[in-house]
Amino acid sequence: VPREPVFEPVATFSYLFTFLFLSVLVLLVGFRLLNYGTIDSIIPEDLALSFRTRINYSMLAMIVVSFIIIGFITFSFFSRQYDNFYTDRLLRKEKVVHASLEYFIQRNNNTSISKGNSELDFEVARLAEINTVDINLYDRSGDLVVASQPIVYDKGLVSRKMNPDAYFELESNRTAQVTAQEQIGGLKYQATYAPVRDNRGETVAYIGIPYFERSKNVDDEVSSFLVALMNVYVFLLICAAVLAYFISNSITRPLTII
Repeated sequence: VPREPVFEPVATFSYLFTFLFLSVLVLLVGFRLLNYGTIDSIIPEDLALSFRTRINYSMLAMIVVSFIIIGFITFSFFSRQYDNFYTDRLLRKEKVVHASLEYFIQRNNNTSISKGNSELDFEVARLAEINTVDINLYDRSGDLVVASQPIVYDKGLVSRKMNPDAYFELESNRTAQVTAQEQIGGLKYQATYAPVRDNRGETVAYIGIPYFERSKNVDDEVSSFLVALMNVYVFLLICAAVLAYFISNSITRPLTII
């Protein structure tokens, strides 16, 4: 029998508490509007907070602000961790594909980098299938020659020209590898580019690998983490609020007696 996850009861409790709290709040606001008819009258004019109540609210406000700050820092940290993980994964795949494609070109006596080369088309498709990535091959002018997913370019979703910034870095500055942020509509993704050399060490083409999986996985994992974080924080907030109530009561009890 599979064991129930430790945080599942906490998540269920957090969902129920949040739903009930919001429901009660909406009902109270609705009753006030029905009784008084205006939004300004939702908060009573004669509301006077006692010293004990002010301490309770102050402690609760500090706890909420602290949780918000901690949650933001934690979310930012894990977002960077996920982003770095998939960036490293992309670079590792690029090295494997790049080395394999260079070996193929050099083994076949510097095969021609041009459209209609069936052997080159097959090799690019094979490497894309093995490494589960999309592969684009550009000539020295930055024009697309081979694509493992040509439909994207046939429909005009992406230009057949290589990323101009990446092309400038590779062609003019002789950079070994370039990573760039790109976008198709509302989809942002990362792509890496590198030169492909022949037996003489001369650049004969440029390889480009867009990594769409990275964008999807990062969004999914960060969203799952954020949901889990909110569940735990709601539970901790409730515990902290109850603890703050008892602490404030113990602090103000002597003053009440006086």
